[in-house]
Parts: sequence; C-alpha cells; structure tokens
Amino acid sequence: LGMRPSRDPNLISAFAAAIKARRLELGLTQEDLAGRIEIDRPFITLMEAARQNGVQGVVAQCGGACACATCHVYIDPAWFAKLDPREEMEEGMLETAWESRDNSRLSCQIHITADLDGLQVTVPQQQR
Repeated sequence: LGMRPSRDPNLISAFAAAIKARRLELGLTQEDLAGRIEIDRPFITLMEAARQNGVQGVVAQCGGACACATCHVYIDPAWFAKLDPREEMEEGMLETAWESRDNSRLSCQIHITADLDGLQVTVPQQQR
C-alpha cells in the first residue's frame, strides 16, 4: 500500500501558509552559470521545477517517467543524505546517464518539500 496524502485541513492550511510566507529556493549550477529558482508549489519534482523555470540541460525526454536519464543532476554532497534513497529503477537508469557519480540523481525522482529549501544542484554539461 502506498502512502496517501494527508487530508487534514489544519495540516494542509498550515503548510500552504508557510509556502505563501516564504517560497522555497533551489540553487542550480551548470558549467559557469549559476542561478536560483523559486518554487511556490510544493511537492512538484525537481525536474518539473527546472523545466518550468527554463533550466538548460534538464531535457526530460520521458516527461518524468524514470525511463531516459536525461534529467540527470548532481546533488551537493551536503544535501544528498537529506533526500529519499534511490529506488532500483532509478539506479538502473543512472547506469546509462552521462558521467554518473555517487551523488547523481534523476531530478524526476526528487519531490520538492519544505525540507529541501536551499537544495544545491549541478546540471551536467550534457545528457546522454
């Protein structure tokens, strides 16, 4: 059985108020370019946030189905342990990613939550 989202109106309103009061920010780097993106909708994936903000290098050919590895990113080592662990399907796709490293993740598998405010990510120079 999968986890179901909370339907507790108090919890939902408290989280919505926290998001309205302060947007979540993520730092993304690619080659010599650095920037920040703001997220005002929690629970979207890092891939969706990158695409919505025009981040170059996050191709996402499969649209987030964990089937292509073209949304491959490097997570800052200080943040890596704060993410949910990789699942077997993601591990398999990372074997095909361009220059996969120990801190590689598929951005379609990272769901943005308030705990990830300030997450630092590097986009590879190319995707496979």
